[in-house]
Amino acid sequence: MKLKHLFVAAIVALGFVACQNDKAISNDVKSNTIEFRTLTSNQKRAQQRVAATTSTSIADFRVYANHNGDAIENLDGFYIKGIEIVKNGTIWDYANPEEKTAWPSFETRDALDFYSISPATYSLSVKTSSLSIDNFVTNEDAKDQVDLLYAVNLNEACEAGNRTSAVAVKFEHALSQIAFNVVKTAACPYGEIRVNAARLVAIYPNGTFTLPLGVNTDIDGAVVDATYENWKLEAAARDTAKHYAAIINKDQAVTTTATAATTVDGNLFVIPQNIKGWARETDKTNTALGAYILVDCNVRDNDGSYIWGDAYQYETVAVPVPANTVEGNVVWQPGVKYYYTLNFGKGIGFYPPTHDTKPGEPVIGNYIDFEVEVDTFTEGSDDEVLFY
Repeated sequence: MKLKHLFVAAIVALGFVACQNDKAISNDVKSNTIEFRTLTSNQKRAQQRVAATTSTSIADFRVYANHNGDAIENLDGFYIKGIEIVKNGTIWDYANPEEKTAWPSFETRDALDFYSISPATYSLSVKTSSLSIDNFVTNEDAKDQVDLLYAVNLNEACEAGNRTSAVAVKFEHALSQIAFNVVKTAACPYGEIRVNAARLVAIYPNGTFTLPLGVNTDIDGAVVDATYENWKLEAAARDTAKHYAAIINKDQAVTTTATAATTVDGNLFVIPQNIKGWARETDKTNTALGAYILVDCNVRDNDGSYIWGDAYQYETVAVPVPANTVEGNVVWQPGVKYYYTLNFGKGIGFYPPTHDTKPGEPVIGNYIDFEVEVDTFTEGSDDEVLFY
């Protein structure tokens, strides 16, 4: 398998860079109310409905605050205990007007540490020296997935007891993003190839995300705030029955020019993790639960006859998720978009490890090779997964 590593550090998360149309909370509130605005760095948007969240698309978030310098012990000790903030047009406001909160007295406790998460449907679990989003579950359908965000603002002070500027909440991505491209090599001996879906299998879908504390979220990429190690994965939830699917427009043919797969419901958001790919040659039935990609496709010979699938049905092939580290692991980091280019060559892949009679065997000819492209949510690089 050909594998090309062109990694860009996973340090450009979704920080929120000031949006000129993004105003602070409306002015019809009592004096010295804590106000917020959200910021985001420039990034390549996912193509369809489930787009990566930006400062223009974020709808709400939930915010917590603790007195700067106080130990994190439990929610009861927090100054703000999970208030929902919503966007009304261009104005950020409290979802419940009765929860509008003033800055603490300047004479006593001035500075606050803010911790925010989005969407506001999630909440933080407060434990001793720890803030986490517990039991996050990745939906199998791209259309139902969310772009989970977090932000840390430390030592925000109320200047001279009368702060007039809003707290700039700089969100970053807690998840990784997966996108697919399709292409065939000039040496590909087959005629028309069409791809209908690509699905990730044997990955970790559940986990708990612990926020990195002690440093502000950094939208400029100077600091790596979170890594896959901030996620505690639930091993029991990992199996081959769950398929994380990106449905591809069935009218899209594979050509010799690499093209982004036109997915129906957008790219996939997955929990960052460090796993092994399917060891096809030595573990054909995948007893070790290595990660792999299922591709639904049909293939015609040069005379127009179907040699895989037909005009009414796509058949499934499998390929291992290629390693992207020198240790031979598959590592997905928070805030990084990974492009998997399905590159059809002299073969079109393998029978899935769950196949009754031919697990791991080539479907036609040799095997599919893949080109995997790795991209941050702003700028990135690429690998390759080849099909020959």
